[in-house]
Amino acid sequence: MKKENKAVASKTTLNLVFRERKFIKTAALVPVVLVIALLAALVGKFGVADRLAQVAAAQREVDDIQAQTEALRAIFADYDEVEEQYNRYTYKDFDRTLADRMDVLALVEREIFPVCQVQRMALAEKRLDLVMEGLTLENTSGLINRLKADKLVSEVFVSTATTTEDNGTVHRTTEMTILLADAVEQEAQGKEADG
Repeated sequence: MKKENKAVASKTTLNLVFRERKFIKTAALVPVVLVIALLAALVGKFGVADRLAQVAAAQREVDDIQAQTEALRAIFADYDEVEEQYNRYTYKDFDRTLADRMDVLALVEREIFPVCQVQRMALAEKRLDLVMEGLTLENTSGLINRLKADKLVSEVFVSTATTTEDNGTVHRTTEMTILLADAVEQEAQGKEADG
């Protein structure tokens, strides 16, 4: 076999015309685009919009909590001042060496009221001052002994005065000062006695 010599075109340029073939038809493209748009809308709705709504709701809650916190801070802004004023009227900063006032009043009810009439009574710190009527010297002596035997009492001082009215009625007034024992020492002694 012989090789044939083929003639080559003498043209120096070559025009290539290429016709693209449409693989997807326009009618088939519309449902695909709609599905993609629907998917994008769903992702936008559930993936972004709902999340943004949740973040906005959480931010509103945080803002509400901050507003409540600021309101509470405003309410308690003068807490230290109020606490100091409150402590002036309570036992928080009270001298713990002082006897319990209810115990002192119970002592008066138990020992003094049954034997005389109390005209005046003043209780300040560790001192109870009484002005009484109707005590005889014998009753006074017995009262002093009973008071000194009580653990609340440290010391008792008595002075008496007698007055006579024009009609001959004699009034005996007894002034008594009771020094109360140190409550801290009483508590320590009570613990030692128990232990």
